Amino acid sequence: MIVIWAILILQFIIAVIMPKHQPAVVLYGTSCFAINLGLVVDNIFDIWLDLYGYFNKGIDLEGFIAVTITYFSVNMLYINWFPVHRSLIIKGLYILGWSLFSIVFEWGILQTGFFYYNGWHHTYSMILYPIIFLILYGNYRIVFSLSKK
Repeated sequence: MIVIWAILILQFIIAVIMPKHQPAVVLYGTSCFAINLGLVVDNIFDIWLDLYGYFNKGIDLEGFIAVTITYFSVNMLYINWFPVHRSLIIKGLYILGWSLFSIVFEWGILQTGFFYYNGWHHTYSMILYPIIFLILYGNYRIVFSLSKK
């Protein structure tokens, strides 16, 4: 469990100190969206549908903190380095890469007890991660556009 917390803290530090390629308001806005999207989806799948969860069943402060750090950090890294001006193929490969990373990370935290399945299957995550990363990119486009007005 200590390793997972160390990874979460490290990814948070990296997200905060990395060179920024996007305006701060865009990173802030997209990160707020990512945190809210993640918490809403997790509440539906964890509490309402009881398909998976963090640490213990139900609302868990430790899980809430860990998930908030994760969604913030992953979004910051993902959006900051997104190949905005590259071809559709490069963008697709970038999304696929982040999806694969997320699947492997999910499998890793599943092994530690940080995360548990209760009716969920890894295949569902494989389907949802590309969709989630597309949604985050779509939100980025909206926030970036609004920041220019």
